[in-house]
Amino acid sequence: MKNNKKSIAKKFNLDGKKLIEQPFNILKKINIEKLTKIASLSLKEKFKDFKEKMKQKEKDKIELLKKEKIKELKKEKLEQEKQKIEEAKLIRQDELNAINEEKIRLSNQEKLKIKITKQENQIERKKIKLEAQRIKAEEQKLRDENEEKARQDDLKLKEEKLRLEFLEKQRARQEQQKAKVERDK
Repeated sequence: MKNNKKSIAKKFNLDGKKLIEQPFNILKKINIEKLTKIASLSLKEKFKDFKEKMKQKEKDKIELLKKEKIKELKKEKLEQEKQKIEEAKLIRQDELNAINEEKIRLSNQEKLKIKITKQENQIERKKIKLEAQRIKAEEQKLRDENEEKARQDDLKLKEEKLRLEFLEKQRARQEQQKAKVERDK
């Protein structure tokens, strides 16, 4: 390590004049015009590249913003379509519910009509049955009255017959008594 340090120090221990002249000689050998052209071209190209990159970045940024806007618009449009579809579904569901309610109402109304008709028929049958019972009762009453009248007539006939027989017998007795009284006289 110490040897390395000495050798490096020897190389730099050159004369101060030589130290300045050496790089200056090297610079003289280099064509400064070419270097300025190269530097100028290089700087212009770098600036041009920088401008292009900046323009490209700006274009990319604008394009990205446009894409994001388009995505956002598509997303909003999709949301609106979903909302419209959902609203349409709700409307259809409401309409179906209304139709079902109407069907149920009509069905209940029809059932009620049928029930009322059955009740009316039952009432009518009961009326007919009651009328038939009333007619039977009237007929029975008339038969009973006719039988009672026939019994009364029979009874009157028997009474009349008995009275006639009694009167006949009484007249026969009176005649016998008259005949006896006349015989006895």
